Amino acid sequence: MRSYVRQEQPPGGRTGLRLCGGHVAPSAHGRGTQATSAPHATTRRSAPDHPALREPPCHLPLSDHLRVGSGGTLNGRGRVRTMAQEVRGVIAPGKDEPVRIETIVVPDPGPGEAVVKIQACGVCHTDLHYKQGGINDEFPFLLGHEAAGVVESVGAGVTDVAPGDFVILNWRAVCGKCRACRRGRPWYCFDTHNAEQRMTLASTGQELSPALGIGAFAEKTLVAAGQCTKVDPAVPAEVAGLLGCGVMAGIGAAINTGNVGRGDTVAVIGCGGVGDAAIAGSYLAGASKVIAVDIDDRKLETARTMGATHTVNSRGTDPVEAIRELTGGFGADVVIEPSAARRPTARPSTPATWPAPSSWSACPLPR
Repeated sequence: MRSYVRQEQPPGGRTGLRLCGGHVAPSAHGRGTQATSAPHATTRRSAPDHPALREPPCHLPLSDHLRVGSGGTLNGRGRVRTMAQEVRGVIAPGKDEPVRIETIVVPDPGPGEAVVKIQACGVCHTDLHYKQGGINDEFPFLLGHEAAGVVESVGAGVTDVAPGDFVILNWRAVCGKCRACRRGRPWYCFDTHNAEQRMTLASTGQELSPALGIGAFAEKTLVAAGQCTKVDPAVPAEVAGLLGCGVMAGIGAAINTGNVGRGDTVAVIGCGGVGDAAIAGSYLAGASKVIAVDIDDRKLETARTMGATHTVNSRGTDPVEAIRELTGGFGADVVIEPSAARRPTARPSTPATWPAPSSWSACPLPR
């Protein structure tokens, strides 16, 4: 991975050029000086018109000259401009083709964008759907979306996050201005967005489609800054990353979409990661009964640790009758079906056959 940083002259300060990775930096006399003492070597001079501050360093490859970006951040020492970087990423090149590790180009962050150094990324079933062409056919995909990392750089106008912030990544950034956002319901935002720039394959320049607008099976990724949510840096990255997908989907289905409230009865059909998060969300929202339905006793045991008050193994029990019995014949107030299966239980079932839910909150496959 190559990374270059050019620092322009700060007001009344000294100037210099820093290159990462032990590359040659121009000296005060225009000749090269090898960076050997530290990973980040700095060569400085007092003259304000050093050519290195005006032009890309002459020793860089032509491709890097062409990828000098226009983003950057402002700090007390002057404007720092970063160049596009080459990193490794996991690519799905075509439908059902084997994934492969490729060198990709991550652009300098533009206005409203951020580059995040990925520390951990979960493997979600949705990544398999992308590989199989089940989401769309915009290959090649840069896979991965369940991630946490550290903000490395931000573009102009970004104020909510800064370099060094530990963040989890959301699928899309909300506008903050539409009717839904103004009413405090950003999950219904009418104008969500991702980064405007595209990451590309270093070998061909072909644009990549980042999975769910993130593309985190990579050393670094480019996102809209609004996709970054700051979290406590004490949380392990492999734990925090899960919040950005399965946990968000399940808890959001219960609290935001299902609007679970105190005293409600909730049935959750399918107790995988998203289902367990929906159970936890229902418990946190004050549901009096949370009924977990699955065909795996092991998963049902885990569901109890997440807040389920009752469990039903639908492999040998009619779940509709079981829920009616547990609710005095009234049925569940909210039913959450996170498995996206047409047959969420061992018997044919549709929302209409379940006991009179006042809200049916499904978590289908992304389209």
